[in-house]
Amino acid sequence: MIVVYSKIRHLIRELGVFRSILYGLRYSLWRMTGSKHIYHYLFTAQPVPTQGLIDRAPSRSIRIATVPQQGYDQRWFPRPADVINTRYEQGAMCFVAFKNDEPVGCLWLVFQQYNEDEVACCFRPEPADNVAWDFDLYIAPEHRVSRLFVYLWDAAFQWLRQHGYSWSMSRIDAFNAASVQAHTRLGAKTVGQGLFFVVGRLQLAAFSVRPFVHIHWRGARPPRLRLRVR
Repeated sequence: MIVVYSKIRHLIRELGVFRSILYGLRYSLWRMTGSKHIYHYLFTAQPVPTQGLIDRAPSRSIRIATVPQQGYDQRWFPRPADVINTRYEQGAMCFVAFKNDEPVGCLWLVFQQYNEDEVACCFRPEPADNVAWDFDLYIAPEHRVSRLFVYLWDAAFQWLRQHGYSWSMSRIDAFNAASVQAHTRLGAKTVGQGLFFVVGRLQLAAFSVRPFVHIHWRGARPPRLRLRVR
């Protein structure tokens, strides 16, 4: 009982009361059905730094490269092939980290708009000529205590600087305190929130920006959110 109480206190300290209740509900639904059902996102904007994140080049064993669709191997990371193909069809770029030529992490950028692959929603960062959308930063579990996170972000920021982008937006899982803290350290600020409840083909969503509330049936047009740097 004491252990459970301690875990609850820690959760509330990290997420707050409301988000902890949502997390508990999502966890209960997942245990019963095997699906998350509840998704809570923070929409953030982080400035592209004017200088690199690291003051020296990565070790010789680390290489960061942008990989086109024809060069991407579907076996590299635990993502469905149809999801990867849809990302490339949207014009997304994939930065892949290789350690001794083994793919160990990736980070995606897309421009103009992004059709989310976890829920039905289209995100449109604005102004479009100055803001990119980043998503799905993945590091292989055995490398998560390394500096790969920094190397990937440094490469992506360098590309954005060279192409005239000043900001990068993303959606963060509001239940992932580590991810929220990592984005905060990069200077990210919250520009909106979204809460999705998905049951079968039905999706109910509430946002802090227009359209505020949306009811979606799978196959119909998803909600479109215009998110502007403030």
